[in-house]
Amino acid sequence: MSSNGIIPVSPSVCARAGPDETIREVTARRTRFPPGPEARIALTLRCVCGLATAEIAASFVIPEPTMAQRLVRAKRKIRQAGIRLKSPGQPDLPRRLAVVLRVVYLVFTQGHMAQAGPDLVRGTLCEQAIRLARALATLMPEEPEVMGLLALLLLADARREARTSAAGELVRTGRRDRRAAAAESALGALGPR
Repeated sequence: MSSNGIIPVSPSVCARAGPDETIREVTARRTRFPPGPEARIALTLRCVCGLATAEIAASFVIPEPTMAQRLVRAKRKIRQAGIRLKSPGQPDLPRRLAVVLRVVYLVFTQGHMAQAGPDLVRGTLCEQAIRLARALATLMPEEPEVMGLLALLLLADARREARTSAAGELVRTGRRDRRAAAAESALGALGPR
């Protein structure tokens, strides 16, 4: 976030920040009126998590030019209105939880089923999403949706190595080596690290 409180389009906070800082960015509260939830999610994926417009469009299953226009309009609305962002306190998290969980899930999905780049799986995005889910689990250990998302991400990620061959090609489900799945990491890793 810039010193004036306006969201900058910058390198991914997800990639360079600690989990707590990223969660603060993802849950940032607008001091006036927020864009709608879809625009908030898209802006967060772009400005905080660093996903490309094409990746965000694929997540929303809409054409890239449509998503580009939505992002431009939402940023313009924020800029023209002078909307500032404030990091929420712990009591504000439950109200923002649905949006935050969706952002984390979409980041993971883009890593697990990459829409761009030479790799079918982008492990760094999967790891970022898991790191964020763990941070949420630390902040909200009694929240079942947070723990459910973390469990889902860990289970899906445990099979990451089995999804592609040594040559980087997709391995169909029936032909995957189930022993290659890191089940022990999924089973023992539900607690925050």
